[in-house]
Amino acid sequence: MTDAGRYTAMQHDHYENSDVPSEHVVGHYAWHEEFPYETLLLHDHGDLRYPVLPPERRRRALDFGCGPGRMIPRMAKFFDQVDGVDIAPRLLADARAVVPASTQLWATNGDDLGEAPQEAYDLVYCTVSFHHIAVWDVRMQILRHMQAALRPGGVVTLQLGYRDAYPWVPVPHATYWTDAPMAGTPRRRLAARALERLGVQTLTSEGGRTTGFYRADPAETALQLMRKDHQHASWRDNPYDATSTNSGMDATISAETLPQVAEDFRSVFGNFTCWFYDVSLAFADLRGASHPSDHWHTHWIFLHARRPAD
Repeated sequence: MTDAGRYTAMQHDHYENSDVPSEHVVGHYAWHEEFPYETLLLHDHGDLRYPVLPPERRRRALDFGCGPGRMIPRMAKFFDQVDGVDIAPRLLADARAVVPASTQLWATNGDDLGEAPQEAYDLVYCTVSFHHIAVWDVRMQILRHMQAALRPGGVVTLQLGYRDAYPWVPVPHATYWTDAPMAGTPRRRLAARALERLGVQTLTSEGGRTTGFYRADPAETALQLMRKDHQHASWRDNPYDATSTNSGMDATISAETLPQVAEDFRSVFGNFTCWFYDVSLAFADLRGASHPSDHWHTHWIFLHARRPAD
């Protein structure tokens, strides 16, 4: 078995585990049902003035990693037909109960689109699935299959997670201010001393090049402690030996790795753009539904490309 095959076999076994209800595979189902994925998948930067496809090109769409079919009925309101692919046959069986009769469903090998036809789709999309594939080689293989499945002029829009500073994440409850009335506490005094030192000589840099000094005023500056997270994979990592998926080990995107994402998409499609949604503002309450806020990501990023027309 190849390295990639070993990884996709682990994913298959994870999602085929019948001890986990299919709605738990999605996770926080009610919150995701309230999130306006359609708006952000189908409109450039989520702007209703700029649809990614004209109405006459909304004939057929493919949901990658469709799971139990959550998004297919929603997207079927905008397309004549929406099909789905997933690595787990048992999730596809659950999907059959909720998707339109015209929907075709195929099981994948984990690095392809199964038996989905080539040059058949105006849109290939995914929500809450692609970033759970931690191995870069596998994702690149899938992107090539997505490109082949699109009609000329068709588009792909994939939703993933993003944190600007990843792998650095805040330490919970570890932001320190030096202003009154708590400036006399030990932690505040420690923060004050640290900020006073920072205020003497703090380098600022851009692209690894020193650009100057920043003189911090301790009375008007906060100290946020950060830790380096080692749970998830960077965009171009290949953790073939991963033993977990579906938030156990994700593929991350940050400001540092976003240029790599753009380069990879351009190598497959010849073009690339992306847009963001700050989900950290919606975790606590989205039409009455909630989502834990301790995930590594702060934003959804929507990766978009178009297959050139003939």
